Amino acid sequence: MSSLSQPISQRQGNAAWWVLGILGIVLCAFVFIGLNIASYAARHTRLISSAQHLEISTPAGRIEIDKGSRHPAGLPVYPGALPKESDGARIEFPVMDGEKVALAAAKYYTSDSMDKVVAWYSDRLGTGFRRESPARDARQLIQLDASDADVSYISDDGDAVRIVGLTQRPGGVEIGLARMGKEEVQ
Repeated sequence: MSSLSQPISQRQGNAAWWVLGILGIVLCAFVFIGLNIASYAARHTRLISSAQHLEISTPAGRIEIDKGSRHPAGLPVYPGALPKESDGARIEFPVMDGEKVALAAAKYYTSDSMDKVVAWYSDRLGTGFRRESPARDARQLIQLDASDADVSYISDDGDAVRIVGLTQRPGGVEIGLARMGKEEVQ
């Protein structure tokens, strides 16, 4: 009886080694393919950087960050408002069919009164914007540091969300501008 049981257990042991061997080969193949993909991506990734601009190009697409764009959010800037130091940036992400999705934000400051700034934006923005006071909805849409805005104007129809946040500060008004969505045709 013992001579019959030995070949069966030996065959089971051989089968286990074959399964482990095949799994090892498959694992090595996945590691090899993964390393080749990572190597290809690393060789074809480009980084261009300056004080105001960063561009990262990869085989999968390109990301651009442009800091200091004059009007990065594409929204009207209150006359005479000064840009806040080092604030304002635009980030673009390519998507299907050559279109781009962008996130842009900027902050400005004016010494004019809140009433004057509110009146100016009410006249300029049009019916596509709704006025919110205080800006509770703006906090959910984008973090602008205007979550404490006293007055905000929000437009979320179409392919983009646009926000103007007005916050009373000592001696004037801080104006936060933001836009998220498909890039506008220039």
